[in-house]
This record gives sequence, C-alpha cells and structure tokens, in this order.
Amino acid sequence: MTHPEQTDSRPALLLAFWVLVLLPAGARTLRTVPLADAAAAGHNPTPAAESLLIDPNTAEWWELTVIPGVGKVRAKAIVAYRTEARRTRNLPPDAPVFTSAASLQAVKGIGPKTAAKAEPYLTFPAYQSTSTAAQNYD
Repeated sequence: MTHPEQTDSRPALLLAFWVLVLLPAGARTLRTVPLADAAAAGHNPTPAAESLLIDPNTAEWWELTVIPGVGKVRAKAIVAYRTEARRTRNLPPDAPVFTSAASLQAVKGIGPKTAAKAEPYLTFPAYQSTSTAAQNYD
C-alpha cells in the first residue's frame, strides 16, 4: 500500500549506489556542476539529478554509469568516442565533443530514447579552454 504523497525512491537508490559502490571504487573526482550553473545553461534538472549533473565531455566512464540507460559498455563507448573525436578533429584535450544530449547519439549504442532518458542528468557548460595550445591561438 502506497501513501498518496509518496515519491519515487529511484533517486535515493541512485544516490545510495553512488555513495556506497562507486565512490569507494575510485570515482572521487566526479565533476558536477552547481545547480545554479545548470539552470543558467537552460537545464531544469529533476530533484533526483540536482547533485548528479554530469558533463559527458569531462566525465570518466565510471561516472557516466550513474546515468539511466548508460551502463559500463556505453559509458566506455562515450569516452572512446570523445577521445577519438578530439584526436581526429585536432581539438585540445579539454574541448567539448558533445554539446547536447542529442549529440550523444553519435556514439554507437546510444539512440534517441537513451539520449532523452539521460538528458536530465547531463550538463554542457560553456567551454573555456585551459589548454595552453588553445590559449596561444587567442
């Protein structure tokens, strides 16, 4: 029997999984974006995603696995695609490859449904190069 005011428990389970399983496994470097920055970027994250906004341009594969629909294989495919795209396009190592959730569809195994499911958990902050090579071009 459920209470009429009961909310979905998946966000709490996702956070518990993150804290109990992934953090001890070495994912202590999660690069999240403050909620205010996400809102300024046009995102309206659900309460479940508030503290888990992930930039797919900087996240490690294990960080990407907390996104619904993205398991170990897809997460590694995202990182591999990102690395190869930067290499073939001669981009600095910190240049964004993905500009929206839809742009993740370029990765094999990610289609419109997966991209739509992942969108509330993603952020794509404005790009500011920290690469010295890129700064020399300015």
